[in-house]
Amino acid sequence: MRACGVFCLVLALVLAGCGLSVHRGPSTPTPRLIVDTVTLAQGDIIAFPKQPPAKQRVAMTALLIGKRVLRDGCLRADPPNAGDSHLLIWPPEFTLAVRDQAVEVLDDRKEVVGRVGEYIYMGGGEGGAEDPQISALTHGCRGPYWIVGTGVRLYCWDPATPVTADTVDAYGKPLYLLRWTPAIESWLVERKQIVGRLTWVDGCLRVEEDATSDAQGRAYTVVWGPDYAVSMESDPPGLLNGAGLVRRIGEWVVLQGRVIGPDAAPQETQLLGSLLPAPCGPPYLLVVDERPEGRP
Repeated sequence: MRACGVFCLVLALVLAGCGLSVHRGPSTPTPRLIVDTVTLAQGDIIAFPKQPPAKQRVAMTALLIGKRVLRDGCLRADPPNAGDSHLLIWPPEFTLAVRDQAVEVLDDRKEVVGRVGEYIYMGGGEGGAEDPQISALTHGCRGPYWIVGTGVRLYCWDPATPVTADTVDAYGKPLYLLRWTPAIESWLVERKQIVGRLTWVDGCLRVEEDATSDAQGRAYTVVWGPDYAVSMESDPPGLLNGAGLVRRIGEWVVLQGRVIGPDAAPQETQLLGSLLPAPCGPPYLLVVDERPEGRP
């Protein structure tokens, strides 16, 4: 069984009653969906929708990180920012179990890849906004949907560490992928919109405002959300978010998030400066959301 490190946030769902008993209801096949159900001792039903078996599936390469929650009998993933909560459609070989008073998802090797109350990391892709058939089969679970793909695992982080910094070899040059962790969600209440060009300087990704506009012409070191990854499908490289949107270096972007430093939030500025690579100095922009298009 995979186990999180000592710092992993664990908020297992405690189910009411003692002597918990579980029985599995029959699967309901459709051309598009299989729904297993687990009935708890107190009569609550948990729907566990799965993809139908297939010899070969279409590869979906987007990324989703979210907290697994049980809401109205539906297993969903709530993002660590202000994005949409998704109903998860699992691979056909995955199963649902209730053990030690915790609701868990097991993969084909019977290893735990998700628990209610913990963050989960998974590949896959969007599966649409709303489908009355899926809602009926899952006892009222609504979209949007996430088709779970590969790389499903528990997502752990050190609660004392607000950011992570990974070094990517981008065509022989370092590219620092800076990402904030869910440990600092409370930092993200105050937000500002920044319009500028995405640049790559001394390994750091920055968004540079247009000095000729009403903006101040600053360059912000970008700290992306936890579901961002580097895309090497182009030269120069770009950034891929959980929805599959690529932002390439040199493009105009419209980003929303919390600005840290140089004058605002001095304590947070000092903490980030001690954790991030030296060239990636303040001010920082902790990205929470982005618009699909930037300035022409």
